[in-house]
Amino acid sequence: GGYHDGGFHGGHHCGHHGSHHDGSPSVSSTSATTTDEAHAASDQGKVVSDVVRGSLAFSVQSAEVLVAGFADPALRASVAAAFRQALAEQLADVEVSSIQIVAVQPSGRRLRSSLQPSGLVVVYEILTSSGSGAAVADQLLAVAVGDVTSSVTRGLRQISQSFAAVEVVHMEPP
Repeated sequence: GGYHDGGFHGGHHCGHHGSHHDGSPSVSSTSATTTDEAHAASDQGKVVSDVVRGSLAFSVQSAEVLVAGFADPALRASVAAAFRQALAEQLADVEVSSIQIVAVQPSGRRLRSSLQPSGLVVVYEILTSSGSGAAVADQLLAVAVGDVTSSVTRGLRQISQSFAAVEVVHMEPP
């Protein structure tokens, strides 16, 4: 196949962590090769991937803006992208494209007034190669809470002016 977007990913994980995973072989496979392998293996009826599913509990200022944004078809992808990006930065071998945000919902029966942070639950699914689901799940348990909350806040504020008041104040450790 012609183009591949390997150059664009790859580098984004390492960032300021100075961590070692650039050298690990699994990062270097482009999305093109992984889909080809998946097709080849699925023809033989093998299971080729693990799905890691879970939820994260956040405390969010102006949470109602975030819930409304996720419910809006025009904004949903952008809202989800802020969470996907933040998680991908924390997970060594997971591309943003492998992460799906399934739901963004109030953790209580309803949201509190805008003046106080409200609880939100974000349900995610991460597609990983077969056999590596447990490793990804372990990484999820070790995410840096402060990095995730600031990354999500940054991502949301880039969407539009209406997200200016939204701030992810806290995330419960998974």
